[in-house]
Amino acid sequence: METAIRKGKTPFHANHIFPFGLSQSGYFSSSESEALVAYGDTLYGLQNGLISPENAEEAMFVMELNSDETATLYAVKLWQKFLFAMTTSNGF
Repeated sequence: METAIRKGKTPFHANHIFPFGLSQSGYFSSSESEALVAYGDTLYGLQNGLISPENAEEAMFVMELNSDETATLYAVKLWQKFLFAMTTSNGF
């Protein structure tokens, strides 16, 4: 994923939701899984206000994520896909 969004401080695996890993969940392609592992920690922090945007793309991520309009950023589309998969996976 080519982006100005910073990579997460730790790899994002969401093992509590997808115990066999993001790539084995059946929801994500290989490249989507790799992007979530690399950037998911940051995307989670931006969504929940745990970290503040440090650049224009991160600010746009927060704005688009909280908007009813169709997302244009790949990171927003991927994170929305993750959120949907999380709510429809077994156990939730």
